[in-house]
Amino acid sequence: MILLNIPFFESPDDLHCGEASLRSALKYLFPEENFSWKELEKMTHQREGSFPFFIAHALHKKGLKTRYFSSPNTESFKETFERWKREEFTDSRDKQDAESFTPNL
Repeated sequence: MILLNIPFFESPDDLHCGEASLRSALKYLFPEENFSWKELEKMTHQREGSFPFFIAHALHKKGLKTRYFSSPNTESFKETFERWKREEFTDSRDKQDAESFTPNL
């Protein structure tokens, strides 16, 4: 068995568990980089009720190959994903990046 020395970052509250997980993964994969909670919130479009999809997208933007798996309620996810692509981007590069990350559901 291989044990990885992945750093642990505790969530500062009940709303940042995804960002804490992302921070741990990023610190392991990119040890020379540091990410503030504000940067992580921006990367994951943090808000109450966000989908884990945004964590996968943040890793995708860092150049990593990611896959997103969802529960059987994919219709809700598809609607949210399409709304996110329409509403969240003002920068055309970000919109193109989101298009390249469309999950297979």
